[in-house]
Amino acid sequence: STNTYDHTTSSSHVEYDQPDLQPLPASKPMVYLLTDSHGRYLNQHLSVINYDVQITAISGLRFVDQRSPNLCASTILQSPDTDSILSRAHGIVFLIGTNSARSILFTDMLQQVTDIVLFIRERYPHLSPSDAITFILTFPCYKPSNAFPTTSSLLNNISRFNEQLCSLSVALNFSILDLQVNPDLLSSDRLHLHPRHQRFIATLLSQYIDRLPIVPRSSSSTTTPSAVDLIPIADVPHPSSSSSISSDDDESPATLPTSTSRQSRRDPASKTRRN
Repeated sequence: STNTYDHTTSSSHVEYDQPDLQPLPASKPMVYLLTDSHGRYLNQHLSVINYDVQITAISGLRFVDQRSPNLCASTILQSPDTDSILSRAHGIVFLIGTNSARSILFTDMLQQVTDIVLFIRERYPHLSPSDAITFILTFPCYKPSNAFPTTSSLLNNISRFNEQLCSLSVALNFSILDLQVNPDLLSSDRLHLHPRHQRFIATLLSQYIDRLPIVPRSSSSTTTPSAVDLIPIADVPHPSSSSSISSDDDESPATLPTSTSRQSRRDPASKTRRN
């Protein structure tokens, strides 16, 4: 059967999860989150104060998919429904990458991201500030594919993409967010997040969105590119540490720290690449 794209229906291949949020004032700015299956449950755990967050979650979503328009982020961004959303959005966040990384080279992924950013900037000038467009670094994946038949080749493709995406963000003036996903957070399929860690991811993402500057967007607004900051959020206890989870069945949310200071998590090699 053929799947048709919209924001309300779902099928075995395409799932759209709308955020379960309380009614918000009309004056509250909105942030749009376009995600693959990694974000299917975010609407259950996001806790954002300063923004309304609208989520479109599509299993199998790629940056570009020429054979399946309903799985193609580039096509979805040009749809009438998404056009209506982006014309009002304060910012857009992309949680996409795993499906692309398992099928094409990182160089092709970077070109696709470039095309998406340039399209958004041309079509929606109010999204020109660097904080208005955010790409989340692609999560690790240990499930080989036809294009990358070994785990090492797949991980290398993801690593190279993430590294070059940081450089591209400086060149094109958009933001990067690292949600600190490591192999311990993956389920037994070594591809998707384990359900018990969804709250941890949602906490980091909620913090990031809430810290976006609330300023009026205009077609003439611009910002000067700044150094890449992969974690512009407060420290959150990582669930892979013994103090964060007590057992495999523990589903308690990550506890937010009282301090809101920003601390770098980069290793020396990452700092060198940033400089």
